[in-house]
Amino acid sequence: MLAACGALGAGRRERPAAVLHTGLLALPAYRTSALFNDPDRLVLDYAVGMNCTPVEVPDELFAQFAQALRRSPASGTHARDRAGEHAGA
Repeated sequence: MLAACGALGAGRRERPAAVLHTGLLALPAYRTSALFNDPDRLVLDYAVGMNCTPVEVPDELFAQFAQALRRSPASGTHARDRAGEHAGA
């Protein structure tokens, strides 16, 4: 899956392997499965669109995805801010 999956679904790393396996089996029904939350579905919708030929990612989906990444603490925003603070040092 996309690297963003780790950013948006960070809690998944702590789940037992059996739960992860169940999630993999549920992927074909990710839009309706209770195993996936809204951020998960957003990442999967984006991944599906990016894997189409030609790419099929509507502007609205891209905007939602980009906004979710900007809100994510794993996006590196804080690290970039700190790097900017030290640039003049």
